Order: sequence, then C-alpha cells, then structure tokens
Amino acid sequence: MQSTRIIVDSTLWTRFQAHPSRQEWVSAIKCICMDGTKIDPLIIFKGQNILQSWILKEVISKWHFSANTKGWTSNLHGLEWLKRVFKPSIRAKATQNGKLQQRLLICDGYDSHISGSFISHCIQNRISLLILPPHTSHVLQPLNVAIFGPLKKHLTIALSHLNEAQLLRIQKLEWMDAYIQARELAFSNLNITSAWRGSGLQPFQPQTVIQAATLPTTDVVVERLKTLTEHDIFEKVFLNSSPPDFQTLHKANTVLSTTINRSVLNTPTKRYIHKLADETERLNTRNIL
Repeated sequence: MQSTRIIVDSTLWTRFQAHPSRQEWVSAIKCICMDGTKIDPLIIFKGQNILQSWILKEVISKWHFSANTKGWTSNLHGLEWLKRVFKPSIRAKATQNGKLQQRLLICDGYDSHISGSFISHCIQNRISLLILPPHTSHVLQPLNVAIFGPLKKHLTIALSHLNEAQLLRIQKLEWMDAYIQARELAFSNLNITSAWRGSGLQPFQPQTVIQAATLPTTDVVVERLKTLTEHDIFEKVFLNSSPPDFQTLHKANTVLSTTINRSVLNTPTKRYIHKLADETERLNTRNIL
C-alpha cells in the first residue's frame, strides 16, 4: 500500500493513535517471464484453512491459494510455489521437440528461495537458480523495478472507497477484488517488458544497472579551519551586549590602534581613527554611569 496522510486540526488537544489490530497480513508470491507474460500468483492468507468465501470465482480455478497462522510466506510456501505454480506453468514453454529444456529462475536472497529443499528441487528438475546479490533487488529485480510500484498505486486506488468509508476491517473477499483489479493493470505486457529492460537483464545491458547503481557525483566543498587572529576581537564588540562590554571594547580599540600605527602613516585619517577609538570608550563609560 502507498503511504497516506492524515489531516487533523492542530488546535485540538485530542490524541490520535493508530490501531495495528485492524491490520492483517496477506502475502503473494509473484513471477514474470522474459517473454512479457506473467505466472498466476500464490496467495497466502492468514488462517488455519482456506475458505472459498474468501476467493472470487473468476480466479478460484486459476490462481493458487494457501494459508498459515500469520499470512506470511515461509520455506514451505516457497517450495509449494515452486512445485505447484512455477514448474507446471512454464513446462510448455520450456519443452522443445518433446524434450524439457533447462529453465532459469531469478530470485532475490529471501530465505524461502535458498532453503535446502528449494535448491534441491531446482537441481533435480533442470531449473537453474540465480540468486541476486544482497542489496541489489532495487536495480536488478524486475518486479521491484517496474511492477511493484504500479501495483501498490492501483491497489490503493481500488481500496480507496473502502478506506474512505472508515470501515473497521476490510474483508478478505474485498481485498481480493481490489487486488485482482490492481494486478490486471500493473502486470501489463508493457510494464513487464519495461521491468526486464530496466533491470538490464533482457536485453542484457550491464551498463544500465551500473549507471542506476552509481551514486551521483557532487562537488564536495571542504571548509578550511579558520586561523584565529587578534583581529577576531572586532567581531565580538557589538555581538553580545548593548552597550558593549567595556573590556572587550577597550581591547578592540587597542588592537585597532596598534594596527593603524603599523600600516598607516601619520595622516589626518590616522589621527581621526585614534580619536574615534578614544571617543567610543568615553561615550561607553558615560552611558554606563
């Protein structure tokens, strides 16, 4: 789901709190093919058993369903998906001249994809398992590149009328109806083709991924440490108090007079600066008194 924003009156003293108990997990194991097609998903509901009342009739005979007490995927569900969904779905595509060809399955490093049973089944059934390197799924995993984003967007839109009605709980059947609508829009041939192309896997274009993964270069401005000098006292005279502190003002005038004596010849300007420094101290003293 996309993140949402809640607007409240800032003048109210009411404290608002989210209620996690209203949420319930539903997991979906999804797969797309390089030819632009998709494989029907395995939907995992929270529950002891699957009830037909949760599933719409248009997908009950095509999609695959399972359940557990949390609604999460697991090693058992990963193996179940491999056997019940992936292998039968692509058998026809992978068969040439009556012989089953080697198949490639690209997965991220999630636990259910790298269990011993999962890997063993791949080896025994001519499935080459390619595990993506850690922390690369955002650029290498086609579903992450161009499918999951549109899916979340369309699912949010499909559920918006239920959320706006402020229902305490969305039923599984209502969620299924919204998910079917969102999946139909997100898993289009155009999006699937874009996903493979964007990940640099089909056609194979490593440079696409390298450019996407490379952090943008920026000009780094190195701030040099400022060397303290006696003239820094000028910044402090009128900084902290009004009127200025007498000791600070006197010290600043002393530095000013010393600097003038070193760098300026005996001119009316030099004599005026000395008189101006003395006068500021006199006026400051009178103001304090």
